[in-house]
Amino acid sequence: YVGSVSKVVDRMEELYGYGVDGFVMHPMIQPQSHEELVDLIVPELQQRGLFRKNYESTTLRGNFSNTGKSLPDSDHPSALYRWKNK
Repeated sequence: YVGSVSKVVDRMEELYGYGVDGFVMHPMIQPQSHEELVDLIVPELQQRGLFRKNYESTTLRGNFSNTGKSLPDSDHPSALYRWKNK
């Protein structure tokens, strides 16, 4: 979809209303398109309450999980490979 910031965000908001929970953005010009997304689209989405301004966790895992934990539980298979200080 191509258009002004408000038109693009209007369309994203409309699709979100239909249940779309993510978008794949295809940049036309790099890196300019990525910069425009961050500098123009994201603030408009935030203003409309459609994109977070703050995150609870300092890790990607913590923000993707609903628990807010930055590390997996000790019974998770990946816990075996956790870095341990001696």
